Formats: sequence, C-alpha cells, structure tokens
Amino acid sequence: MRQLPGQIELIAGADPLAAADALCYVIHLLGDLHQPLHCAALADGEYFTTPPEYDQGGNLIRWGKDVARGSNLHALWDDSISSSTGDVEARVQATLGDYPQSHFSAAQLALGLEDIAYETFDIAKTAYDDFLSDTTYQGPSQTAQGGQQFSSPSPKYRSNARTICRERAALAAYRLARIIKEQLAGSVSSLRSTGTGRKKPAKKAAKKVVKKVAKKAAPAASKKKAKAARRR
Repeated sequence: MRQLPGQIELIAGADPLAAADALCYVIHLLGDLHQPLHCAALADGEYFTTPPEYDQGGNLIRWGKDVARGSNLHALWDDSISSSTGDVEARVQATLGDYPQSHFSAAQLALGLEDIAYETFDIAKTAYDDFLSDTTYQGPSQTAQGGQQFSSPSPKYRSNARTICRERAALAAYRLARIIKEQLAGSVSSLRSTGTGRKKPAKKAAKKVVKKVAKKAAPAASKKKAKAARRR
C-alpha cells in the first residue's frame, strides 16, 4: 500500500524502462489491494495471538491433510478466479462480461487508495466471520508453525468467495484503467504545454544532471562498495 503512490507517479515518467517496471508493480499491488485477505489478519486472541502477522492473512488457517503445503484460506481466496494460467484469459473475459463498468457506481470507481484498503478490509472481516461460523476447529497444525487446522469450508462458502473475488477483480481492472489514464493524461498535458520543439533541450539537461551525479558518486563508489537488496 505504501509503495503504490510512488509507483503510480513513475508510470508517466520520462524513463520508459522505469515506467514499465512501475506499471508491473501497480498492476500487482492494486490487484492485491482488492483481495480481502491481503488487507487483514485474524487477531482473535484464541487461535492467533502473535503480532503483527497473526494468521498471515489466512495462510495459517488450514484444512485437509496436515502437510507442509496443505490447503489454506489465503490460497482459497487467491485462486477463486483461476488457479491455472491456461484459463486466465477466458476467466477474465467472463468476469468483465458479468461485471461491466456500468455495474459499479461513479463513486466506487473513483475511490482513492486508502479508501479501497478500508473497503477491502470490511470484506475481509466478513470473510473471516463466515469461515469461522462455517467450519469446526480441529487443533494446531503439526507441520506449519503457528498453523491451525479446521474442517474444510462448505461449497457455499467457496462459491461466495468466488463471486466476491470476481467482482473485486473487475472493479480493480476499472480502477487501474482510470489511474493509468489519469497519469498518462497528465504526462501528455505537460508535454504539450512545453511545446514539441523543446523536447531535445530537456533531454540534454537531463543528461547533464546524470553526468554530474555520476562524477560526484564515483569517488565514493571507489572507496566503498555498497550492496543493495531490493525487496518485493
């Protein structure tokens, strides 16, 4: 969530590689922001009591065979649209057909990032409550540290999760389109205001800035090698 605003601004940047990289992040993060179990954790004081991750967004709520990669609540919600790459395109088209842009209000489509997070959080609370009332606790997991075993959720719960996720995915797509359009519109407007004949001087100025920074950074770089780790 905290990374999104900065990445959105980079979409309309002058560096095409940075813009493409930022777009990938925005698509991923905005999608995650609409998946209920990416925006909440179960801190019930009974099954999950260890902050800050508690049940790790449903990853520690498990059922079926108690194996290392057993079924869990987070995966159920992640895979509600499609669990295989082969049918993604067909599922996307079906989802957008069932939930056209006219299905949503103008206020929903225009919602800001923070409000989207709260919107998704409210859905997550219902997702947890419905799961706990739908299943039976069976005891701690013997293979997943901190994991708890429950009975398998009912077909009704799974169907409801699938319906919610399909609607959320469609809404995320329309909101993503709006965000990208707004960013690119701002970029085009800025270019037009400066005049097409002034593009080349701007590029030269940018190169000078890069060279100055490079010269200043060179001595420091020769004295000390820095290691950078990029966290996804």
